[in-house]
Amino acid sequence: MLFDQLICVGDVGDAHVPWEGTPGDVLSRVIREWSERDDPYVMPGELFWVDTTSAGQAIGEAVLAREAGR
Repeated sequence: MLFDQLICVGDVGDAHVPWEGTPGDVLSRVIREWSERDDPYVMPGELFWVDTTSAGQAIGEAVLAREAGR
């Protein structure tokens, strides 16, 4: 999803702040920061936050609408 630009990874303060760099740079940072931890189990938002892009949001909404029609 990251490489297909359906999500963006970043920090959360007052708002979502996407990390700078290519999808490869962002993925490398996720791997690096996660692997540096002694405890691999993290809580949501502890290392990063994931937000949908407009394209990812549109796909998610289409899936929800399709599933609601079942």
